[in-house]
Amino acid sequence: MTGTYGWAESNNKGLTWELMRNLNLQDNSPWALLGDLNEVLYETKKNGRNPCDLGSVQQFFSVVDKLGLKDTIMEGYAYTWSNKREGNSFLEEKLDRVLANNEWLSRLPIKLFGTDRWLHDEGFDNLLKDA
Repeated sequence: MTGTYGWAESNNKGLTWELMRNLNLQDNSPWALLGDLNEVLYETKKNGRNPCDLGSVQQFFSVVDKLGLKDTIMEGYAYTWSNKREGNSFLEEKLDRVLANNEWLSRLPIKLFGTDRWLHDEGFDNLLKDA
């Protein structure tokens, strides 16, 4: 399991994708990547002002696909970040996620909760003990 924080600046997004490629062991080991990747994986994961940069979304999707990662299920509120503004300036996006390969998911399925509900999920204590 790897935790990361993606570059927020548009001109540095490629550095995040390169980091993901470098972190991938490519040996069929179970792997999960989690964190704030500072990009939406799908156009529908952005709500509010300013449309998505479709080129950046497509590049992110392509890297995830080539690495054999799956976007895990998220329950609860659909967005993980908001600019906390109102009206026409309001924006919310799903930037935080857990991506995992099939080897990981076959051994330890993951659910991401849109709130701190995951702290109370059955099995969380065991997951921490096993980590």
